[in-house]
Amino acid sequence: MLKNIAVSVLNKGDFFESTEGMVVRTKALFDVISKHHHASLIVRTDKEDNLNNVFPVKPANTRLWNLKLIPIIMRGKFDYVYCVGDRFGFITYYLLSKIYKYKIIFGAEEVWSEVVRQRKRISPKELPRWQHWLGLVRALDRFAIEHSDYVIGEAGYICEFYRKYQKNVELVPLFVNEDIFSKCEIDRKSTKKGHKRVGIIGPFDIPRNRYSLEFLYNNLPKFDSRIELVVVGKCDHRIEGRRLTYTGYLESVENYVSQLSLLDAIIMVGKKWDIGPFVHVLECMACSLPVFATPQGAFGLDHIQPGKDIFVFSEDELVDEVNQLIFDDTLMEQTGNKAQVTVEKYYSRRAVEDKLVKILEDMDKVS
Repeated sequence: MLKNIAVSVLNKGDFFESTEGMVVRTKALFDVISKHHHASLIVRTDKEDNLNNVFPVKPANTRLWNLKLIPIIMRGKFDYVYCVGDRFGFITYYLLSKIYKYKIIFGAEEVWSEVVRQRKRISPKELPRWQHWLGLVRALDRFAIEHSDYVIGEAGYICEFYRKYQKNVELVPLFVNEDIFSKCEIDRKSTKKGHKRVGIIGPFDIPRNRYSLEFLYNNLPKFDSRIELVVVGKCDHRIEGRRLTYTGYLESVENYVSQLSLLDAIIMVGKKWDIGPFVHVLECMACSLPVFATPQGAFGLDHIQPGKDIFVFSEDELVDEVNQLIFDDTLMEQTGNKAQVTVEKYYSRRAVEDKLVKILEDMDKVS
């Protein structure tokens, strides 16, 4: 039976101008759900045109998110609300569900309370002041999980953690639209013979992405002189460097894929408190682009096999391994091809669509 489903995310900035991982995931999720049901997006945006099936919350930087959700819920007549990682908006959704009788699915992209705990221990200055109150963070996290009708986790460890508080928990892995990325043809002829182009992926106004940029800048002299380093995406903190190239802000997915096609590999470095999968890793793998990652950069991707479809090394080893392996063209091609197969098998839209649709079909049976 066709259902009216709202997909809601508390995005940073304007939803339609953002390329942060949360927004990318939400768009992919919305595309799948809208193929099978009547789906609407609830997002922060200043956009005025072409807002079909979108409930815009304005302005894009509003802090009145919870209050502005109320009239949307009142007129939306939703059967289900799919709340993507938003522990704050969840409070409003939960309270009004008692009146409007819709069910709530919570999409857990990380174990939020554990991320905050790790950040406080390792890098407390990066935390918003209120998040130093770990008791409040844990309470918000647990409240959303316990009071959802269903929880969908993006990685196995997320599901395992939250099953302590919720019986209806299912794994639907982080996924990408393989039809977009598999069309990418790596143009290795674009690189000067004997040279390689290695990228890091932003945008770098997102705190989670900045560490890769810091890693690159701190290790710039250590890279082989034949390697050109490409900073992909919006980056306001630039430095001068003969081998550094900046793409700047990329306005479309097509432009993004085009930039990936010009690379020979990417580097993904996660901070020690990063315990949620990076969608950019899967996007590059889907393009058959080899990925060099730290353990935290590849964390939460349960089906990858280091040494087969991805390279995983410690921060101390990473640059040396890139310098050694990147010039082995046969190894790079084999790894990239295997990476694409892994994505198609486990992390593509086709791989997860049936499972997600089945969960939605069975929601009426959930108690």
